[in-house]
Amino acid sequence: MENPFSIEKFRNLPESGLTEVYVNKRFKLYFDPKDLALFVDRSNGNVPLRSLPYHHRSADVGISTIIHENDAKRKNVYCQFDIKGGGFLFPETHESKKMGVQAGDLAGSPEAHIFPDSPETAWGYDALGLLDERLTKNTIFNANILSAAGMRIEGIVAVYRTDTLFINGEDVSVIDFKKEAIFRFRALAVEAQTVEEKKQYREMAVNIKEEFQPVVMIRAMRSIFRLRDFKNATCNERDVMLKEACENVNMEMKALRRDEHFSVESEEGKKEFLRFIIHWYGKNVGLMHGVGMVHAFLHMGNLSLAGEIVDLDSVQKVIVEKKGVVRINPDIGRFQNMDERFGLPKCILKDMREICFSVKILLRNDFRQYRPEMCHELIDGYLLGLGESEPFERIGLSAEKCRQVFRIIAQEVVAEGHHMPPVQPDILVPV
Repeated sequence: MENPFSIEKFRNLPESGLTEVYVNKRFKLYFDPKDLALFVDRSNGNVPLRSLPYHHRSADVGISTIIHENDAKRKNVYCQFDIKGGGFLFPETHESKKMGVQAGDLAGSPEAHIFPDSPETAWGYDALGLLDERLTKNTIFNANILSAAGMRIEGIVAVYRTDTLFINGEDVSVIDFKKEAIFRFRALAVEAQTVEEKKQYREMAVNIKEEFQPVVMIRAMRSIFRLRDFKNATCNERDVMLKEACENVNMEMKALRRDEHFSVESEEGKKEFLRFIIHWYGKNVGLMHGVGMVHAFLHMGNLSLAGEIVDLDSVQKVIVEKKGVVRINPDIGRFQNMDERFGLPKCILKDMREICFSVKILLRNDFRQYRPEMCHELIDGYLLGLGESEPFERIGLSAEKCRQVFRIIAQEVVAEGHHMPPVQPDILVPV
């Protein structure tokens, strides 16, 4: 079957300008991961990578091969390499409701573009096409904990800081790129109408100068396709995605010497493969909650077609203790209060609602008839992952309460197809 996806040209970043931030020694690689420190260069690029419309700063090698990550706590097998932070792809279709960006607004943007108003980062701006080194630290920390817990997640292979970018076919130093961004933010501060806005832009300019550093991250996955890709694909593209993900899982199972084998050539085969990945979605969330953590963004863009959870920079511990006082982690943001209907912290409820809603969307149209039994698979996975742990007892929340609420949400959303509105953030009270 012909591959219907786009190919972009990339180029190796200058080795002299790369600084190793992290290399995962658990991976048994047949090459230096630095060889995959690539950046998009449509003028001079000589390395073709596969790119997908909703992946605006990542692309993959496009070849499936066995990759082992082993130590005493884990024996993972991955199949594909993904490069994240390698330039702004598909700027003409980039959209973000949170940033007020509609498709077409950023058409013609260069390979790296700093957007000045982003609610998704603590520093208030987003470097489109680039990966901020600060985000990778939490990702690496979380990946180590969650993979050791048995979750099916992306594997972080390596991270490299770069002092060079490729913009409009030219080598541009990160220093010069930052200088231009700082100049623009200072100009925005001058043009701003309020004292508060002026202050924010000045602070962002300082932050870019002192804190911002782009890196390239090399990741391993069992499938680079996300549920969002699958949802918005054509029929032909969906067939390609499902077949590739299935073949990768079969490669993984064979390497692990397991008997499981799947085929998506028939409706029954597709059903069994869906059963496998949906069970893992539930189990992943249960395992994550079992170690006292939440993801906060379990939407379709962070769930792979091989049953993985990816993009782990948002994962946080639910409970923190300071000076003997136990409380909900303030780093979770505006999802700390208890939900009125279910009596769960909103951050936990948000994970439950989003995984169930994502599975509901996956099962629409051709797979709608499987909803009741896939609902049970999702619930069974969650219960198995959570096990007998009591991760939230210090805030008076029992695991049994979590089980009860997950059953209710899965039944209403997945099995019965009802709409459940997004969990609303806490209302900020003026000081």
